[in-house]
Amino acid sequence: MPKFLPQTSMVRVSAMEGSRLLVLTAFAIFFVEFGTLKSFGVLFNPMQDSLQCSTAQLGTVVGMTHSLGLILAPLTGNIARTIDNRLCVMVGGGLLFVGFLATAFVNNIYQLAITLSLTGFGLSLAYIPQLVLLLVAFPERFSLIFGLAGMGGSLGMMVCPPIVDLLTMTYGWRGAMLIMAAASFNVTAFGAMQRLPSSGYEKLKKEDIQSLSDDRPRDIRSKLSAFASAVVQWLSMHLCIEHPKVLLHLTVWPLLGAIFAAWMVFLVPHAIARGIPSFEAAFLSTVGGIGHLLGRAIHPFILDRKLMSAFWMFVILNLVNTVSFFLDYAAADNCLALMLLASINGAAEGIVNWIIPSVSKELYEESGYVMDICIIGTCLFGAGEILGGFLAGALYDMTQSYSASFFSLGFMAAVTTTMCLIDRLASKYFNETN
Repeated sequence: MPKFLPQTSMVRVSAMEGSRLLVLTAFAIFFVEFGTLKSFGVLFNPMQDSLQCSTAQLGTVVGMTHSLGLILAPLTGNIARTIDNRLCVMVGGGLLFVGFLATAFVNNIYQLAITLSLTGFGLSLAYIPQLVLLLVAFPERFSLIFGLAGMGGSLGMMVCPPIVDLLTMTYGWRGAMLIMAAASFNVTAFGAMQRLPSSGYEKLKKEDIQSLSDDRPRDIRSKLSAFASAVVQWLSMHLCIEHPKVLLHLTVWPLLGAIFAAWMVFLVPHAIARGIPSFEAAFLSTVGGIGHLLGRAIHPFILDRKLMSAFWMFVILNLVNTVSFFLDYAAADNCLALMLLASINGAAEGIVNWIIPSVSKELYEESGYVMDICIIGTCLFGAGEILGGFLAGALYDMTQSYSASFFSLGFMAAVTTTMCLIDRLASKYFNETN
């Protein structure tokens, strides 16, 4: 830092450097997390043959890896708000490493459920604090910054599956899992590099601590009541009681989670089931990742320049998603057609799942509970992922065809669009009534 700069300029430059580093480390963390998780689609068939389990069982357990990380959002998100974001991310990276490492040595589906649960907890500690921190650090340009950081996840989804497929053919799925464990440990290093902007974050920590410590009553019954109230508020659950109108909006989140998990896990297996060679099927993940990346790269600038609102972008892309899922049956075993649909789904999924916090911000910013909505919504998104993995796997087990599974995803996308429009109309009516 040059010595001739004024003190205020030095502080401003330091804050700018810290913000840039924060975005870069979030980009890298998303790359590792989503790249490794998307690679489970490549590992799905070898793992199923090795562990001798049903498609529904393995789909549920694999989907649980990401979903558990989101279900724990009320816990890990508020831990990050009250303790130390950097420590949370570093511990999360360590748990990701241990979980993937242990997964390489499992012998049945039940052991896999335990090791991937540990991985899910690590994911929650590493991912959720990024969402909280970016929302606090960049309140005015959150859509732009979150979109740019999210491009790391899209790039990981594009690059990692073909690499993991090559590793699987060379070393087997267990050897590939060991290398994934080593790669995931980089999250700890990226977390250690993060420099947190001081403005807003320390205030947030102070307010959370005060909310748990002020006005403590003296009698036992009142103490228990106050403790329960503090826990509910600390986990952001008070939102559902104080603002019941958001319940309609929150129903959209689990549907998004179900669609995303089923598409992510079964994209490659559904192509293999139609007779497409495994390498070409794995390339579908790359094509989907390219669409994902392009969507993530373009939409932040559209929102930042206010060319379209997050709400209408969300609605339009959900309609596109609906149509592309319904067209999957017509594509049959045409690899080019499946690649086109994968790119469309990848772009739509990459945007709608990433702008839903911005949609919440547009609809409920005046309520003052946007961060709580995002935390509870993320939890419901994770619960939906478990449902999506189980439903798509169960439909395949019953029909021995993934066509019904992808048709159900189109139906859920249509329901999501409808619920979002109803939520918009209800919010508008409520505001006009008040």
